[in-house]
Parts: sequence; C-alpha cells; structure tokens
Amino acid sequence: MYFRFLKKNINKIFHFGSYKKDLEMPRGFTLVEMLMAAFIFSLIISSASGVFVYCVRSQRVSLASQELLSQTSYAIEYMSRNIRMARKDVEGNCIVGYDNYSPSDGVSTNITFIRYDNASQEERCHRFLLEDDQIKEQKCPGSLACFATAPKIEITSPKVKVNSLKFKIKGGSQPPADEYQPRVTIFLDAEGVGSGGDNSPKVQIQATVSQRDIDVGIE
Repeated sequence: MYFRFLKKNINKIFHFGSYKKDLEMPRGFTLVEMLMAAFIFSLIISSASGVFVYCVRSQRVSLASQELLSQTSYAIEYMSRNIRMARKDVEGNCIVGYDNYSPSDGVSTNITFIRYDNASQEERCHRFLLEDDQIKEQKCPGSLACFATAPKIEITSPKVKVNSLKFKIKGGSQPPADEYQPRVTIFLDAEGVGSGGDNSPKVQIQATVSQRDIDVGIE
C-alpha cells in the first residue's frame, strides 16, 4: 500500500523539491540592470563634481575680489592722505621752482611733492609711481637726484595687478601763474590675480584731493 502511494506521487515529490530549490536560489543582475546602474552612478558623480568645481571657483573669485578691494582702497587712502598734506617746496629741493607738485599741471604716471613733516630730512621728498604692475613709493632727502638711488617700496602686493595709475594735477604752479587751489585727481585701474581667466575681478577708482594748505604766492 505504501509503495503504491509512493509510486503514484513520486513525480509530484520530485517536482516540488525542484521548485523549492529554485525559490531558495538568489537571482543575479542582468547586464541591462548593471549598465543602467553604472549610468546613473556616473551621472551622480558628474553632477557632484561640477558643483564642487563651481564652489571652488566661486570662492577663489570672491577671495580675489576681497583682496583687490582691500588693497586698492588702502592705496588710494594712503596716497590721498599724503598728497593732501603736501607742502609747497619753497626751497626748490624736491621740485623745481615754488611748485606744490611735480609735474605742476597735466596728467602724469607719477607725482612728486615735499612731505608735510618737513622735520624728517631723510624722507622729505616723496614720490608715487607705477612700476611692474605695482604702486610704489620713494622717500629720500631734498634733491631730485636722490630718486635715482632711493629704494622703491611696494604699496600693493603681487596679488593685485595695477593696469593704470595716473595723476591729473591742476593748480600746482606758483601764483600768480594760476589762481587755483592745488588739486590732484587719482585714476586707478586694477584687477585681481590668481582667480582665473576672464573671471578675474576688476576695479576702477577715481579720487580727487585738494591740498590742505592755502596756496599763496611767495615773493
């Protein structure tokens, strides 16, 4: 009786065992699924990399802009303060004649004057100029020849490239040749260095200062 039952149901028993084994075996990924996963992963990595590069570039431009504004503001303020406080060169040591500034009138890439603290004989003559894309100054005793050997001190650092520096002087001559109070307009054109390509920050500044002392004629 038992053998008859076993013979009758043996096919079902073996079929069920095979089916159960198939259920327990893990399924693998198809080639299409793997390709799609790789494609999606590459899109995510590319997007993340693009965002990272953009953030780094933006930060670099921002730091260069801050450095540019800081240095140009300081340079304009420093030059304006010294030019405003300049004294008339009565003895004609730093400037030929009784002029307030050299050149006396017109536009120039440098400006020379006598410092307000005339007691400092070693640095009484003062000059601002543009050289090697940097604003520089010279200080030396009372003679024009001293500028040939006087050291040039940088006011701006290599992080800022000064493209143009001009001084427009009006009323710098001795009265009665002109009746204008000495006035100097500073033109400054500069850009940041190291921010990369066309994204380099640029700035143009214009400042006008008038000499503090009243310009009077000397007989």
